[in-house]
Amino acid sequence: MGNLETVRAKLLNRRILDVLQAAGRALGEGWITARAIYAYLGSEFDSLTLGDVEEALRYLRDKGYVLVEVRDRSILDPGWLESRLAPKGADLLRQVIPPDPGVEDDRR
Repeated sequence: MGNLETVRAKLLNRRILDVLQAAGRALGEGWITARAIYAYLGSEFDSLTLGDVEEALRYLRDKGYVLVEVRDRSILDPGWLESRLAPKGADLLRQVIPPDPGVEDDRR
């Protein structure tokens, strides 16, 4: 991954955490679909795809920053990814834990 792609991935990871944090405040439990995140962030990133959002969610899930579930919405469109901020993700945003090299952070 080139430098520009790395910067873009780090920023996307951060913005997804920001969106999930806001969704948690607005929606209670804070579960939000990958499609909703994609729709919300699409104007911020050139050529953003749903696949980019899903890849970022997998990274954030593997690091323990988000919880991700696959929920069936309908027989025509199964497998919507829904996610919400995990306590560790909230700690990262509050800068209680050390920065993650894969997430944009103003401490560096």
